[in-house]
Amino acid sequence: MMSGDIPDEDISCSSSHNAGSVGPAFARLNREINGGAWCPSRQISSDTYEWLEINLRSYYVVRGIATQGRFGNGQGREYAEKYMIEYWRAGINKWVRYINRSEKYVIEGNSNTYTSEFRALDPLIISDRIRIVPYSKDIRTVCMRVELYGCKWMQGIVSYTAPIGERFSSTVNLFDKTYDGGRDDSTLHDGLGQLTDGVGGGDYFMSEHSTGPGKDYGWVGWRSNSSHSNPLEMVFHFDAVRNFSAAYFYCNNQHTKNVSLFSSAKFWFSIGGRWYLDEPLIFKNTHNPLPEKARNVTIRLHHKIGRFIKVHLSYRSGWIVLSEVAFSSVPAAGNFTEEDEPVVPPLVFPAVTEDSIGRHHVAIVIAVLAAVIMLLMLAIFIITFRHRRRKQAASHGILKPVAHSTNDHRITVNMKGLELQYQPKYALNGNVYGQVNLDDPDKLVYQEPDDFKASVYPATYSNVVFLVDSSREYAIPQDCIAPRSPKASDRNVLPPTFNRPLGKCSQPSLPNPAENHYAAADVVVGTSVSLNIQGVSGSTLYAVPDLDLSASSASSSGNDSCPACNNCTVTVQNSSHLSTTTQVRELPRHRMRLLNKIGEGQFGEVHLAQAEGIRELVEPLCTVDSTFLVVVKSLHRDAGEAARKEFFKEVKILSRIRDPNISQILGVCTRDEPLAMIVEYFEHGDLKEFLNEHLPDTFVANGVAKTLCQDTLMFVATQIASGLKYLESINFVHRDVAARNCLVGAGFSVKICDFAISRSEYQQDYYRVQSGSSMLPVRWMSWEAILFGRFSTKSDVWAFAVTLWEILTFARQRPFADCSDDVVVENARHMYNMDGQAVHLSQPPECPKVLFDLMLECWQLNEVDRPSFNDIHLFLQSKSAEYSLKT
Repeated sequence: MMSGDIPDEDISCSSSHNAGSVGPAFARLNREINGGAWCPSRQISSDTYEWLEINLRSYYVVRGIATQGRFGNGQGREYAEKYMIEYWRAGINKWVRYINRSEKYVIEGNSNTYTSEFRALDPLIISDRIRIVPYSKDIRTVCMRVELYGCKWMQGIVSYTAPIGERFSSTVNLFDKTYDGGRDDSTLHDGLGQLTDGVGGGDYFMSEHSTGPGKDYGWVGWRSNSSHSNPLEMVFHFDAVRNFSAAYFYCNNQHTKNVSLFSSAKFWFSIGGRWYLDEPLIFKNTHNPLPEKARNVTIRLHHKIGRFIKVHLSYRSGWIVLSEVAFSSVPAAGNFTEEDEPVVPPLVFPAVTEDSIGRHHVAIVIAVLAAVIMLLMLAIFIITFRHRRRKQAASHGILKPVAHSTNDHRITVNMKGLELQYQPKYALNGNVYGQVNLDDPDKLVYQEPDDFKASVYPATYSNVVFLVDSSREYAIPQDCIAPRSPKASDRNVLPPTFNRPLGKCSQPSLPNPAENHYAAADVVVGTSVSLNIQGVSGSTLYAVPDLDLSASSASSSGNDSCPACNNCTVTVQNSSHLSTTTQVRELPRHRMRLLNKIGEGQFGEVHLAQAEGIRELVEPLCTVDSTFLVVVKSLHRDAGEAARKEFFKEVKILSRIRDPNISQILGVCTRDEPLAMIVEYFEHGDLKEFLNEHLPDTFVANGVAKTLCQDTLMFVATQIASGLKYLESINFVHRDVAARNCLVGAGFSVKICDFAISRSEYQQDYYRVQSGSSMLPVRWMSWEAILFGRFSTKSDVWAFAVTLWEILTFARQRPFADCSDDVVVENARHMYNMDGQAVHLSQPPECPKVLFDLMLECWQLNEVDRPSFNDIHLFLQSKSAEYSLKT
């Protein structure tokens, strides 16, 4: 502007007070020409929209802007105290309001008419047209002179399309925070952001020593198990057809965070951007350096031509995390036309003559007849086999085959019949079941009270269909093995209390309609009447025995808060393991400072918060410090009466739990909205995150990586077993035992929690049933829980073994990582059918044989053959007897 390189015709405005003296051509910094500045015709306020536009004719990187008022040889009095910036770029096709990293769009301007004020822009602006928009809260007359600082944009990228970045943990978001294009549910499109801003991220994006406004500053990340980002696809749009010589990816490489360089990259080139017809250029990244420092990966593109580049990056581990993507290119010479839509040639069948038919007629007839005979024999065998199985299971009336197409089998689950057959023999305290005897293995499954289900879930029962595609074939992944047969040497590795042969199971038991100890099998994966294990506030809901959980005792006369005293007092009878009087304290809401939202439930939210000065109220549950982290589970203000009642039921359930290895409720906030409960939290976060941050001690560390020894892992597993042993002793069923539902504190102390189901980073661990309203952790669930909704302490034993597998693999991948959720459900069906096709998780590397034998015991098909948590805890204690903390 000041040098005159931008001609007058490229400077325009919305209006001017006098085009001849204060028009847009006179808005040049430090220049006194005619009136000395540009002055819009109207006075400026927060409601006016006047602008000065500069057309740069090609793409520039604008890194700063300077402004002045109208000096007018000492006669001027007008200047802009504040202003905004807008810019235009092809692809966006609209004016975009500039927002800096502090999320502010109003920029400080001048305080007098003669001093120029420079403002650096962070992030940078890449554009070919810039607008300066004066702004004022009060009505005032404004005149401006401006200058732009920057350089030509040599990359030529005008937009890129990529999946939306993901949350890495509760405190680290690997989103593209400065992206200026459009967004839909899973994709960013038509804009630019952090990947092209020229700002590289630090080596350790979760380190407390990271620079920038946040730990995750400068990085965008994608998880391998996300359905919309595997492989990771990005499309780059350039300003013209270019000749490309190289691509550069600045990647994070923190092995301890499950982050690695991509294993391979594929590049497709296109002129028009619709069709990518040529074979891709493939780059194999066989070397993954051990040092965890961020590094640049350079890929030669061999002078490929195009205006659009589509890139596929393949995952080496759990995450790909990028900071910058750049290309070395020059505008291509010549004329280029867009690709035409590929034409699929019609199928051409060779002419068939009468002679050729005659030659093959006899052979075809023989082959067809032979095939028909074989199919008939196979059909007779299958019908006979299935008839025998139906006779064995006919008395239960649960599974009835339905004839449909030849490509699939359907199983009708008669929900109404099960409901009618369930007749309680007795009722205690208004509930439908009595005390459960732990010594009776046939009485370990619970059903929520009828009043509990009716208030949240629909009460309409009907015949529903579970569709299983029996024609699908799938390979057994490397992390899956078939249940094995026992060896004589294997049979004495466990305590005598559960010393049973591996792989030999009696017929899995089905729910008996004549017994009222089992929950009615009204929960089957794939049905329209589905169990929802998620509570109203975002936690996994415990299945509990016959305790008085009526909502009326939680709030007086149907009010939305606890009684007007400081404490909610709950009296629990008929259990020697529970305190007879449990107090839930009313905590002052102003002592909870919310840090960030870590999850959301059906009717509420889960926040991580900092509690200050409540130590004397929750002693001895709190930490030594007066300030510590807690989880606040709150109900939406507009939640209905049913949700509020369930909230207080959840409070009562949690108030009964008193064990050092289970996260406990510290108090509630019920005197005003929103209703909230405060639960313990540990400083190291959940166990899955904690394991991802460490490596086995057998790994040769580089001085930065943190390691865990086998004894520490055993200590962690023993604590989880101890907490579950307590739940077993009070007949509580957790239903979502997993590493993500365990918290880690100082000295490797562990507490079991229940709110992972609400966290966005763990949504891929839950299988959404049909309508999506129900979420089930099928990869951790036993076969009877998946197929019949039969949750018990024995299904928790199954899930504990999967959690133990996670611990010994440092939670680097999900169980059955190579299988889809549908294949996992089908695997449960194979277990029920006992057809020899079922598989279990394989033995982790460095896992002692006795621990894997314990897992196999926990995965016995028959529930009564699985060990109790008391036995598991004793066994793990014996293995951890000589444990000493290693730091």
